[in-house]
Amino acid sequence: MANVQAIIVCILIIIMDGAAGILGLQAEETQKHGKHVKMLFVECKKPVHEAYQLGIAATALLTISHAIANLLGGCFCVCTLYDICMSSTKRLIATITMFASLLTWVSGFGLLIIAAMPNSKSKGSCSLRHRSFFYFGGILCFVHGIVSIVFYLTADAIKKEEAKPQRSIA
Repeated sequence: MANVQAIIVCILIIIMDGAAGILGLQAEETQKHGKHVKMLFVECKKPVHEAYQLGIAATALLTISHAIANLLGGCFCVCTLYDICMSSTKRLIATITMFASLLTWVSGFGLLIIAAMPNSKSKGSCSLRHRSFFYFGGILCFVHGIVSIVFYLTADAIKKEEAKPQRSIA
């Protein structure tokens, strides 16, 4: 029988990151329907409160998904050159995907927040164009889901491997 906890956690990560990605893409579409005036690199626009709400919801789901994957997956760091040489392939994959998960979370979080904040105000503003930040933030939510699942499954395999009693050759 497969590990039920691993299946549930993976499904939870898929649902949360998928929903965050969809919300990010919907926020982009909602923002496109707002009133905009564009001149060269400057864009004046009226805030779209619905885009703000969708962006913040996407950010929250992305963050919760990241927290679940990392808290339940654990930390498998390879900190020194010696550790790199002596580590198993699973441990190296877990470390690489943990850092990739962190990188995609930071990037997606930043893009979604940068895109959402101008929409939180009550009156319009003019600033440099923030082109497609919701879109790219939403795409990074999907990427984060894939990377987080690989990390969690690898970390879970390491935990199971370390929990097995070691046989001595004597």
